[in-house]
Amino acid sequence: METTNQLLDLKKWRETLMKMLQYHADTPYHYGDYGDVKKYPSVSTDGNHFLLVYKGWKNGRRVCGTIVHAEIRIDQIWIHYDHTENGMTEELIVAGVPKDRIVVPFYPLWRKLFNGNHKSTFRPIKMA
Repeated sequence: METTNQLLDLKKWRETLMKMLQYHADTPYHYGDYGDVKKYPSVSTDGNHFLLVYKGWKNGRRVCGTIVHAEIRIDQIWIHYDHTENGMTEELIVAGVPKDRIVVPFYPLWRKLFNGNHKSTFRPIKMA
């Protein structure tokens, strides 16, 4: 069982997320091979939202979008959107974030519900 310090080391989580985003920003992305497209990590002013976005030109057309959106919510890291090759969840686990502190809310509703209950209440899945 993790100690409270391990579970709630928000400063370490923020540093880890920023390092991961910078790594992915420096790694070639599928748009990078086809045009003048750059990736940028971004952190909200409160330090709880982490984005990796791309923008530029591909084949004479403007392209832009999100690659990763993660958020620190109290004592969990929510991965709202993840378009990285191997997935941020596995990288966070390898970096020492406890599995039960990572939430992946973009799975279909049937994966979010507990005990086969098919109510429409949103209940995010926690990675086991």
